[in-house]
Amino acid sequence: MKLRVEISSGEEEILIRCKSIDDKILRLQSTVSMLYGGTSELSFLLGDTEYFIDVHDILFFETQDKKVSVHTSDGMYYTDRKLYELMTLLPDFFVRISKSCIVNVFKISSIDKNITGSSTAHFKGCPKVAYISRMYYNDLRKIIKEKRLSQ
Repeated sequence: MKLRVEISSGEEEILIRCKSIDDKILRLQSTVSMLYGGTSELSFLLGDTEYFIDVHDILFFETQDKKVSVHTSDGMYYTDRKLYELMTLLPDFFVRISKSCIVNVFKISSIDKNITGSSTAHFKGCPKVAYISRMYYNDLRKIIKEKRLSQ
């Protein structure tokens, strides 16, 4: 992929040229829209109340009993969206760590590696944990290095 920035006196425009639209392109489009559209909030439910949560405050999404829960450091909400739908809406710093969980890599404070079973991700400022499947562990480590450690 080639990245090019042009400075012009006209209206700001971001153009994505691609051979085909895939998940990476959709996530890139979503990330840019959130950054420049001014909205990085999604709506979630808790009881009969709808809450608008900034995606940067979300620790992880988890599916349990056919419900998708949204975890922040101070609460838990619910959404009707499926995990695969959320992956197309969320910025690229959200990563799948198991069949039933997506995490925000910037919110992870530590990972307890378990060779024989699921590893555990711990989050900044709260006692919540998410379980990392062995199949996704190496991909998560790679993305953490790309997103967090290269800055």
